[in-house]
Amino acid sequence: MKVNLILLILLFTASAFGQTYSSMFDQKITLAQWNDEAKTNIRLLPKYGYASKTENQKKTDKELN
Repeated sequence: MKVNLILLILLFTASAFGQTYSSMFDQKITLAQWNDEAKTNIRLLPKYGYASKTENQKKTDKELN
């Protein structure tokens, strides 16, 4: 009974909160679009060392340390 309940909960969470296979491929962008977006979004760069931080980001870093 316990195993059945665990499997039922697992199935429910996978179907309710999981990403559907088709939605993973709905948001296609080209490499040029990615690079344009990466100019303003630091999270899209492969390594954070290639981006310079803004003054606000530097201030926040100092507050955390």
